[in-house]
Amino acid sequence: MHALYPESASAAGQVLWPNGTTTRPAISSPFGPRTAPTDGASTYHLGCDFVGYSSVKSIADGRVTVVGIPPGWGPGGLQVWVQHDGFLTRSLHLASTSVSVGQQVGPGTPLGIMGKSGNVTGVHHHLEVVVGGAQIDPVPFITNRINNTPIPSPVLEDNMIRISSPSRGTALLGPGYFRQLNTQEEIDNSAPLASAIIAGNDRQFDLWRSMALHGEHV
Repeated sequence: MHALYPESASAAGQVLWPNGTTTRPAISSPFGPRTAPTDGASTYHLGCDFVGYSSVKSIADGRVTVVGIPPGWGPGGLQVWVQHDGFLTRSLHLASTSVSVGQQVGPGTPLGIMGKSGNVTGVHHHLEVVVGGAQIDPVPFITNRINNTPIPSPVLEDNMIRISSPSRGTALLGPGYFRQLNTQEEIDNSAPLASAIIAGNDRQFDLWRSMALHGEHV
């Protein structure tokens, strides 16, 4: 098994906030549970909404994989997705874009202009960080890398938990480790690794996933 985070900021390369600096921009809506701001919006925010700047920047080296409005992502408006080393970022609700699919970008490369396209109540930059197929809180993720904070080592098998929920599926997790189990074979093979098997709800799944990826015990 292996941890899904790079071990440190230096190992992963330079990382910046999406305003292109090492100073965190203002946040209008953090990651996690919330009251839906508009009809059709989620009550569990899978990204972080930043405000106070216009040009949306790449946070790290990577390759642009999506520009536009992907199928099924209409409420997110105009978007840019970037595949980095070990993680993916998604920038939503843009007013315009300045990159193309396949383009290589670095920390601070302009991706587009902050806007309010899609299902929103105002201008902001919704940033998602995706590790191992799961959205995690961008703030500690970026903070740890800017501060060069070591990421927890992989957990021992006796710390692993398997959790299932109605909408999230099944995952194996522990401090510093998260893996979505996408097939019945993966689920069956995980049984010897799990010290506990939990049938939970979606909110519990999201909370435990976030805790695991931040190195915390659940």
